[in-house]
Amino acid sequence: NPRQTLGQANIILAGDSDFAEIFIMSAMDSPVTIHAIFENGHKDSKRLRVPIIGALPEIKAVYILTDMTQPQITWNFLRAHGVSEESIIIPKLLYFRPAAVTVS
Repeated sequence: NPRQTLGQANIILAGDSDFAEIFIMSAMDSPVTIHAIFENGHKDSKRLRVPIIGALPEIKAVYILTDMTQPQITWNFLRAHGVSEESIIIPKLLYFRPAAVTVS
């Protein structure tokens, strides 16, 4: 279960936002490493030294949803590209519950 081993997981934040920045700052003094921020279609850049990537990486990862403006669209994108529900963590602070998405 990826939620039980976050310190050992490849963590990708899904959504470039102030919320993502808070996660990055919070992780600085912990064993957790945030490998990237995913923002669909974004040109590569950085936020607090963490790369912002515009395409999903080819690694197995745990995604933390940090998109504060369009979380459903980000959720749909992740699911449509093979990311399992179990690999996406939705912080309670987002007050977001994903609508059902059909994944083939």
